[in-house]
Amino acid sequence: MKNRPPFDKALTFDDVLLVPQASDVVPKDVNLKTRLTRKISMNIPLLSAAMDTVTENEMAVSLARQGGIGIIHKNLSIDEQANMVDRVKRSESGMIANPITLSSDKSINDAKKVMENYHISGLPVVEKGKLVGIITNRDIRFEADGNLSVKDRMTSKNLVTVSEGTTLEDAKKVLQHHRIEKLLVVNNKGNLAGLITVKDIQKKEDFPNACKDSNGRLRVGAAIGVNNDSIDRAKALLDADVDVIVIDTAHGHSSGVIESVKSIKKAVGDLQIIAGNVATLEGTKALIDAGGLYRQVLTDISTDLEEKYLSKFKEKMTREGDMVMEAKMDGEDDIEKQKELQFTILMMVLLYNTGEGNFVSPFNFG
Repeated sequence: MKNRPPFDKALTFDDVLLVPQASDVVPKDVNLKTRLTRKISMNIPLLSAAMDTVTENEMAVSLARQGGIGIIHKNLSIDEQANMVDRVKRSESGMIANPITLSSDKSINDAKKVMENYHISGLPVVEKGKLVGIITNRDIRFEADGNLSVKDRMTSKNLVTVSEGTTLEDAKKVLQHHRIEKLLVVNNKGNLAGLITVKDIQKKEDFPNACKDSNGRLRVGAAIGVNNDSIDRAKALLDADVDVIVIDTAHGHSSGVIESVKSIKKAVGDLQIIAGNVATLEGTKALIDAGGLYRQVLTDISTDLEEKYLSKFKEKMTREGDMVMEAKMDGEDDIEKQKELQFTILMMVLLYNTGEGNFVSPFNFG
């Protein structure tokens, strides 16, 4: 193949050893933050595979809390996948800006079902946007009559609320003073504006490196294919506030995938898209040109090696700042040196990510 280096054997993880050297860096100062796309950064460079044996909402939540992002698999109905995304986005937040609510005429059974579905212990009760009460698991835990209305068991008097703009530090003081676990946020019209919970505050302290969006919610991705329902699936995921869509195929350098990237990009606007899999420069550029954000490193090694170190390094810029790098070497035909240089290039790319979506070299090649 055109882009395959002329190696006589391949290497795997157990074949490579990084020799420890002197360092003044302490573990607490290590920063692994990197860019997934132009608009999404991660605190650790880890994605979980979009496989039905690997990533659903539980894995996505766990990984995002550690700083990575989970990609929920596509072997689900559209509603099921969107629901999993929604569960991740609602799992924690600085302030839940759009909390799940109930009307007062719903039954106790309805309240229990919602709490079980979203793994939450309380629900604000609203009528036409106005906050009228709150019902928690403690109010209905031992209620035998599930047909009773929510209004018969909810707390409606002496509700503890705070106004919009209250900081989490101030919210902690209010929660502690009143010894409650949920704090209702209202605007100047008395409408429900959000919800702050003890658990969310605690999770923020327990997982300081969590990968979160601008609203303090965990980030999550979801995979789609190139099927007839891909547009509908992408729109449903967008409505569920997914952070990134992965167009997941075995061979991404094909007309079907390229056309899907174009049509999905048009349908979802600024939503971040990753497309693949590809293994060549041409395939990578084709997906980038179509609107994807896939980046890949390729090396084109000649039969000459002038010296032990790299003598020429070219950077090929693609549109809007994404970069695909191509390395060339001149000199004698030395397989061991070629392998060493190949590994050096790959490590260089991994270690010198600017964080702006581009890979750069630590050396100046003129």
